[in-house]
Amino acid sequence: MTKLHRRAMIGVLLVWLLAVMYLMFCGGLSYSYGGDYGQYLLHHIELVPFESTQNYLDMLRLDRINPDIVVRNIAGNIVMFVPLGFLLPCIADRFAKLKFTFSGAVLLAFVLEALQLLTLRGSFDIDDIILRSVGAMLGFAVWHIIFRFLRAPIPQTQSSQA
Repeated sequence: MTKLHRRAMIGVLLVWLLAVMYLMFCGGLSYSYGGDYGQYLLHHIELVPFESTQNYLDMLRLDRINPDIVVRNIAGNIVMFVPLGFLLPCIADRFAKLKFTFSGAVLLAFVLEALQLLTLRGSFDIDDIILRSVGAMLGFAVWHIIFRFLRAPIPQTQSSQA
């Protein structure tokens, strides 16, 4: 991959990250809280895997929630991180390995969840981290199919060409 292509991919990644942060902190995916910070923390941390997702599905089954909310929460978290899984391997050779892309996705999802909690703009939910990591893995799979299975030449960054 030429230096120009790599820089373009970094630009796309930065635009993606800004869009994600806007959606999570300023757009329709955020909410603000005006109460006691300690109470907020007690009620906005979900560390049991798949509990909130199961709650959404249970409420949907009982017709107690708008299906759009469930789709936006579950599918939205997955789709939101697909570009990350595709872009990381395009930017640096290290991310051509699944473990590095997965680690990067988990780390970024964790940081975003923590920021939501600390800024009172949302909750810290382990399900969101899991779903976003799945999205990044889907993006990585797309990248892998394009550059491995279809035998397209694997882009090389400047560091690997030296």
